[in-house]
Amino acid sequence: MNGTKDRLPLALLVLRLGIFLVLILWTMGKFLNPDEAISIFSGYYGLDLGRTAIFVLGALELVVVLAFLLGVQKRISRAVVMAMVGTTVLFPGRLYFHPYMDHILLFFAFWTMLAGCYALYSLREYDTLWTLPSASSTPSSETSREVRLARALFLLRVSVAIALGMWCAGKFINPTQTTRILNGFYSIRGVNFVGAYGIGILQAVLILAFLLGIAKRLSYGLVLLSHIPAVLAPMAQYLHPFRGHVLLFLGAFPMLSACIAVYYLREHDTLCVVSSGHAPHSSQMDGTAAEAASSGH
Repeated sequence: MNGTKDRLPLALLVLRLGIFLVLILWTMGKFLNPDEAISIFSGYYGLDLGRTAIFVLGALELVVVLAFLLGVQKRISRAVVMAMVGTTVLFPGRLYFHPYMDHILLFFAFWTMLAGCYALYSLREYDTLWTLPSASSTPSSETSREVRLARALFLLRVSVAIALGMWCAGKFINPTQTTRILNGFYSIRGVNFVGAYGIGILQAVLILAFLLGIAKRLSYGLVLLSHIPAVLAPMAQYLHPFRGHVLLFLGAFPMLSACIAVYYLREHDTLCVVSSGHAPHSSQMDGTAAEAASSGH
């Protein structure tokens, strides 16, 4: 791979596919389990919708989701998707005050999905893999691309750190929940409170290094690898995605996509980091972008 022009489209494709997986299952749920969709709209959004309204909403959503996947009218389709995900993230706001009750922690993974939507919208002209041909737009300058990319990676990194940080804090605030999760999803038994605290301390060190951009290859790589078990653990639940709160588990997939993108493009992740590592490969970057890329040294 030769720098941003090769790496960026692939990273954006990974983000798009991770987000699409969640969107399409949200949409299909409106047709396959409309009663659950009605309950979600009533409980989380305060909207009392009938089956007909749910079906119509699902049909409109399907059009937007497919346009998002195929790259049709990127500016419009991605803005609508970002608004949809933003609504999902913000409307349950009151629940965030009780993060360690029931399934509430799962909502924090959707902050990474929202950050991914922003990245796909902001960098849409570079998202060219597996999309339909579109009208060509005026290429942005190297400076503009690097600034937008750094901003998108910063938001992805912070959103991942928030989700991981909440899960980590839970090991100290509610260690009982931690032992129950380890037992139920990972078949790890016998972890007492001291063990949960120990895991939490190690995780906190890693999250802090990730958030600050310390030893990027190592910290970003460990965060990526550590998140893979969280994606795979609820495999049995994925077989019944429209039952109970299983759809919330799917937030782990966009979060995995965000971890992959941040790791893959780590040389361009230069905002608010302790060490920016190697400078981006582009030889045409002008002084402003070069200063942004080296600001962490």
